[in-house]
Amino acid sequence: MRYVKLKITHKQLDSSYMTTTPTVKPVRLQKYLADCGICSRRQAEIFIEEGRVMVNGSLATLGMKVTDQDKISVDGKEIITSHKEKAVYLVYKPRGVTSSTKDIHAEHLVTSLVPSEERLYPVGRLDRDSEGLIILTNDGNLTFTLTHPSFEISKKYHVFIEPDITNGDVEKLKKGIIHDREKLLLDDIHMLNPREVVITLHHGKNRHIRRMFAALRYEVIRLIRTSIGPLTLADLAGKPYLRLTSDQVSSIVN
Repeated sequence: MRYVKLKITHKQLDSSYMTTTPTVKPVRLQKYLADCGICSRRQAEIFIEEGRVMVNGSLATLGMKVTDQDKISVDGKEIITSHKEKAVYLVYKPRGVTSSTKDIHAEHLVTSLVPSEERLYPVGRLDRDSEGLIILTNDGNLTFTLTHPSFEISKKYHVFIEPDITNGDVEKLKKGIIHDREKLLLDDIHMLNPREVVITLHHGKNRHIRRMFAALRYEVIRLIRTSIGPLTLADLAGKPYLRLTSDQVSSIVN
């Protein structure tokens, strides 16, 4: 897997789903960063080796141990751990629901799908006309990890189109499409039949898939996100949402 330069834009990386009790016993720095939801252990090792992690004002070294009492930063941005319980939900967003916490023009918001006392917000986007899996959480660190393209967390989409797609246009999609002066790429495309395809993306732009097909004069009739990392529709077992365990959250990050 290829890792690219990661720039943290948050003023602070706050709170962690994984760290809900104080870390008193020293642990290795790469494990600490992974437990905070910043990245996987392997990616943490890369950040440390690249000199992008500081501990108490000094350059971090691989294998050093830390606790919550240490001041740790990545790319100059301090990691603030909170011991408030973190909530992460896998949710099925129906068509017609807006992926936002506030929109005066929206009839239905995705945050209304989960009856929770926590203040939740959606991770990433899934446009109003699309449906399928989306994650709601109150964990800023996890949100950063799941939405940054350098972590390459793949998502699959079942796409229904009209008219029948040609093999030639499938090849064009594989190579990428220029739309509105922007290059749109996908990771993989698999044709189920001339009017149904499965697309894999790890980083989607606004209406990414719809724009690619529109550029080739196809209409997307229905678009369903069927997986986020290792999590699939089957994990919901027919329910509208599922509160994820720490192991399920770790399976996405790692």
